[in-house]
Amino acid sequence: MADNRKGAKTVGLIFALVLVPLLLYVANIATDLVLAVRYLRNAHPTWFGLTLGFVLVPSLIIQLVSLFYERKTMQQYRPLLYILHVLQLGVFIQYGALFLHLWMGLGGGESGRVSPGLPIIHLTEAVLQSMPQFSLQLYITVVSHLNTTKFMPEENSTVAFNTTELLTTQLPTTKMYDEEGSDSEVLLLTLKIVSMSVSLIAATKAVVAFFYKCLTKENLSPAKLLARILLITVWKLCELCARAFAVGLFASAAKWIVMVLAGHWVIMTAVMITVPDVWFTVSMLMCALVAAVDTFSMTWSIFYIQTFWLNTVLTLLGNIAMLVGWYFMKDERSWYDIPALAFVVSASVLSATLGIVEMILEKRIKCHCQGKQRERQYEMRQ
Repeated sequence: MADNRKGAKTVGLIFALVLVPLLLYVANIATDLVLAVRYLRNAHPTWFGLTLGFVLVPSLIIQLVSLFYERKTMQQYRPLLYILHVLQLGVFIQYGALFLHLWMGLGGGESGRVSPGLPIIHLTEAVLQSMPQFSLQLYITVVSHLNTTKFMPEENSTVAFNTTELLTTQLPTTKMYDEEGSDSEVLLLTLKIVSMSVSLIAATKAVVAFFYKCLTKENLSPAKLLARILLITVWKLCELCARAFAVGLFASAAKWIVMVLAGHWVIMTAVMITVPDVWFTVSMLMCALVAAVDTFSMTWSIFYIQTFWLNTVLTLLGNIAMLVGWYFMKDERSWYDIPALAFVVSASVLSATLGIVEMILEKRIKCHCQGKQRERQYEMRQ
């Protein structure tokens, strides 16, 4: 009986810690690649290049992060390790090590010190691939809609050609092309929705898993742990959706969206560098990467009260400013203008409120972690 329970627990851990995250990681990349190929087939080279770029560049950075964590644990296999990372297989090495330790009953994650870089890798994937891809596809959808409606004839406009001649000579060909174009657009829209959905799920899973790792060390009851996880999940859904919609919509009206995000990133990087012991908190990870993650989702910012409040204000005001700017700068008026504006503003405010609630529950707003308390928290997060 004990062996059966142990075997069932092992299978459950493998399913939850290896199969589901790995399948989600592969699905996130696969859907983006399929969408990029579809853009190329539909003669949209710009959309193809941008979509493919937000797959390849983040993948290179993810391999570097994976290599950073694996270079010490596999010193005798370094040449092979480098080759596999060049082939973009670094994440699979991490999951392979975790699978073997779970299957052989050696433990994983916290106890076995197996694949400590996986949470960081998924956070990197969330900020550099999933969320930008979500925003990009939303931007493409809005721009494509504007380009389509811009050249549609108005209802009362007169048509300067012979209708009878059109019906008799061009109708079969036009109908055939219209059907093919309609089917192609439907397929493309479906792929966009699937890609954005997978990106949102992957990003939410990454940030919630990061917080779950911290919560498991607080000795919470199952009911309290579940309540906290639900709170964090709702918080992160609001935060990620509001940010992606703000970035995507604003980019459709102003092409200098990169400057807005870069300004947020520079401010957070500068502040994190000046915070005492920040390198100790982020486990020697570069402050620039930490700030990049926090540009889309608040993670390491909660460890220090000053970075928490700064990032909360920057995100809230940034989202509202981008949506208001989009609303007044765009040329066309659409049915979704007011709903989008209301959604992003309300989701941003709710996200900031839930973040404050979580900080109160973690007793970070009233407590400044110093000395041994900070060291204990650091050990708990490893």
